[in-house]
Amino acid sequence: MRLVFLGTPQFAIPSLSRLHESHEIGLVITRPSRPVGRKQTRTPPAVFEEAERLGLDCIQPTNVNSAEVIGRIRSIAPTALVAVAFGRIIGPGLLGIASHGVLNVHPSLLPRHRGAAPVQGAILAGDSETGVTIMQMDEGLDTGPILAQRATPIGPNEMAYDLEARLAAVGAELLVETLEQLERGLVELRPQDESLATMTRPLKRADGVIDWRRPAEEIYGQWRALHPWPGTSTNAGQKRLKVLSCAVAECVEGSCPPGRAHFDGRRLIVGTGHSCLEINRIQPEGGRPMGGREFAIGHRAALEVDWGV
Repeated sequence: MRLVFLGTPQFAIPSLSRLHESHEIGLVITRPSRPVGRKQTRTPPAVFEEAERLGLDCIQPTNVNSAEVIGRIRSIAPTALVAVAFGRIIGPGLLGIASHGVLNVHPSLLPRHRGAAPVQGAILAGDSETGVTIMQMDEGLDTGPILAQRATPIGPNEMAYDLEARLAAVGAELLVETLEQLERGLVELRPQDESLATMTRPLKRADGVIDWRRPAEEIYGQWRALHPWPGTSTNAGQKRLKVLSCAVAECVEGSCPPGRAHFDGRRLIVGTGHSCLEINRIQPEGGRPMGGREFAIGHRAALEVDWGV
């Protein structure tokens, strides 16, 4: 097939690389470069760098739905457009260009976890499995008909960034298989069941604030989903603490009501609504990362106040 590829972050790289091996990619479209880091160095997206490595023509329009971009795509006469974590709304003018429309690789089992944070959403919801969906985009948000799906279990200790990398590889493989089936006329579009739909939204720093009244398992899932950004945090008095590593742990009987930290000489543990959370690494606001034991010894005042209050 002759394709136009739209994508931006690292998640899209496996799909772009696999498609380059088996299809003709007439154009890659990604988002404009942006300032990154403390020095605000203008940095291109991962897809731009991969397109350059592969020798593919790549553009970075500020408006992908502009007449200029649409005209450029029409001149290529693609069989399909493929969008993988592009991060911009694809309007009606692009949806109707190719005979197979715009195919999207979405990292969830749609209609569950539509929206901006499906990988994190699956972990936050306590799901035991998630997967990848290949769908044909329409004007809704992840509402288009489904071409193919593949499920995968979520490990009980799996971090969101590890799961996302796995789903990127699964999605790339499923995308190539689906395009092959599409060429042979063996794919049937299946509408989504709206009664099963759930939605995620862009993550905010406030999503990482710990409510110690919740069970330890849920807080642990919050950390797995949100590390390293926006991260999980709490406060001890006036000091903000960022939790860098934690685990569900057995409590010291009677010593750990929700939000109360306790050091037993070996472990720093905090009471929750059910069971306790062991803090393995923590970073005080304005300070350096440190182990739980080091923090407990050096910040004894933090153990005398309820956390999160």
